[in-house]
Amino acid sequence: MAIKNYNIPPYYDDFDQTKNYLRVLFRPGYAVQARELTQLQTAIQAQIDRFGNHVFKEGSPVLGGQATLDTKYAYVKLQSTFTDNGSTYYPEGDGGSNLPYYTDSVGLTLTGVTSGVIATVLEVVASTTSDSLTAFVRYTAAGTSTTTHQFTAEEILTFTVNGSTKKFKVRATVDNPVGYGTRVSVNEGVYFVKGNFVYTAADSIIVSKYTQNPSARIVYKVSENIVTSTEDASLVDNSIGTPNESAPGAHRYQVSMDLAVEPFLLSARTEDNVIQILLISGGQVTGRARTEYSELARTLATRTYEESGNYTVRPFQINVREYYNDGTNNGLYTQAEISSATGLGTNDAIAYGKARLAVGLEPSVAYVSGYRVETLSTTYVPVEKARDEGYINGSSIFMPLGGYIYVDQVVGLPNTTTFSTITLKNSSATAIGTARARALQYDSGTVGSAAFYKLYLFDIVMDPGQSFANVATLEDTSVAGYDFTARANDVDSAILTTVLYDPSNSSLVYRLPVNAVQSLRSSDDVTCDVFYYVK
Repeated sequence: MAIKNYNIPPYYDDFDQTKNYLRVLFRPGYAVQARELTQLQTAIQAQIDRFGNHVFKEGSPVLGGQATLDTKYAYVKLQSTFTDNGSTYYPEGDGGSNLPYYTDSVGLTLTGVTSGVIATVLEVVASTTSDSLTAFVRYTAAGTSTTTHQFTAEEILTFTVNGSTKKFKVRATVDNPVGYGTRVSVNEGVYFVKGNFVYTAADSIIVSKYTQNPSARIVYKVSENIVTSTEDASLVDNSIGTPNESAPGAHRYQVSMDLAVEPFLLSARTEDNVIQILLISGGQVTGRARTEYSELARTLATRTYEESGNYTVRPFQINVREYYNDGTNNGLYTQAEISSATGLGTNDAIAYGKARLAVGLEPSVAYVSGYRVETLSTTYVPVEKARDEGYINGSSIFMPLGGYIYVDQVVGLPNTTTFSTITLKNSSATAIGTARARALQYDSGTVGSAAFYKLYLFDIVMDPGQSFANVATLEDTSVAGYDFTARANDVDSAILTTVLYDPSNSSLVYRLPVNAVQSLRSSDDVTCDVFYYVK
């Protein structure tokens, strides 16, 4: 229901829903009271309000109302006073006989005298104490050189109004006179507001005149008003075909919705009576209004949750970045952006950023407790980096290694320094492939030619048509001092072929005994380059 109380003079609307009066029954011969006519409307409105609240949530768009973000809203900064060919021009007027004419250009074509670029004027914003007179345009044709697509600094721009040529002049290069700003456009629509289905006309608003990456909230500010014929002359009696100012008639109850830009940070909001339709962060849409159902949505959500539980339509991907952007590390925020958000000075802002990571949740869709949750762009959450540290001395790790065969009758040692090639031969002493040895490890038996060893191999290449299972002997005589021969012979006598054990476990990168290791230095910050291996 509307929040305003009209049980006041001169309306005296004393509608009381607890009495369940659903109709006003007029009787012949009795005067109709003004409060009865008003109460009649209120009773009907109460029914609309109850039904609306069952179906829609407060502030929900019902029809249309889609918002569109344009981050290439081309701007041209103009001079308020300039001279051309001996004549002085005052686009904003001079307060005297020279009247402002900048608004005359809206919807017309601007032509750059120097560049030849052509554009249509979409809107012109008057100058302020901090900003220049600014025209927002849509470029429709390139310049005479075909490589110039924007107006140029200090260029004269012309447009024609009722056969008369008028001029603008672009500001100097130092003022960054051309570029792109950001605008939001909203289609006409209907919103459920304060128990009413309120129409909103198509509208647009500039979010940032001169930047493409603003952060802001686009909202409708809602207000309830009583409009009289003094404010709107169309409310006077027109029963004779023309407005009768001596018959002012009834007042009107109005719900108005005005498009506005609010700061991105909720702490900066000054009013609560708003409907958010678009959330923008860094020039990206991160949230938008959509039709939200009330009791109906709860019923559907309960069914969805009971049938399917919580789930994602597409998995949410995680993107971890540095919080502070130093220009080389793909960080998220610059020092200036951190200072703006936190109020910290330069050095403190940098320290703040370096102590954090930005964990991004990529766009996707999920259903949580039966309700649809969608992220439209990557949402970043700051996470403090681990800064507490401890020192562990003499830690040991397990270093598993696979890719070995059993051998006996070993003579010499394999070359594990330069990893020379070992020839693989079959039972006929014919070469059938090559490999390289990573290590030789005693396994069992009496040390000597009768003992069994594990020979760790890598870079195994078999000749076409040959199988590793047919390897009978291994030999390397290519490097002086490293003559090596061995017989492939499994410790399990039941296995009659050569088997390469645990071939997938061949990585030489091992997990340290603790996570998040900062360095492998000694306690006095000296590089630790001594390691002990125990077999």
